Amino acid sequence: MSRDARASAPAAQANGALVGALLLLAGCASGGPGIGNLGGSWPGGIGATLRHRPSQGVLLLDRVPEGGAAARAGLRSGATIVAIDGQPVRGRTPAELVARLRGEVGTVVVLRVRRAEREEDVRVERAPSATARDAGR
Repeated sequence: MSRDARASAPAAQANGALVGALLLLAGCASGGPGIGNLGGSWPGGIGATLRHRPSQGVLLLDRVPEGGAAARAGLRSGATIVAIDGQPVRGRTPAELVARLRGEVGTVVVLRVRRAEREEDVRVERAPSATARDAGR
């Protein structure tokens, strides 16, 4: 391996980890940056922080704030999402996943969730994003 290739390998690994590491989805009860309004409707999300694990084809529920949409639906940290509205997570980009999870407040997204060795569909009603709530103040 050339000296240049050895020097660039850590940077490439760090960049790859950064791209797939963390998605902050709208509706997080603790606030945060949000993603902004993607259209004319009131933006909402599932209210959880997720880690994208593209090599495993899943989203890991990293943080599920109490009182948020995901928590109200019974989701907890550590569960994995394998599909969103019937579409597999595997092979999707972070932007595609965010677009599937976000939507108008009050609409429902169905998540295929794996807990232990069992999978089940969980309906989550999207709640207002932190950005939308903050803009109303």
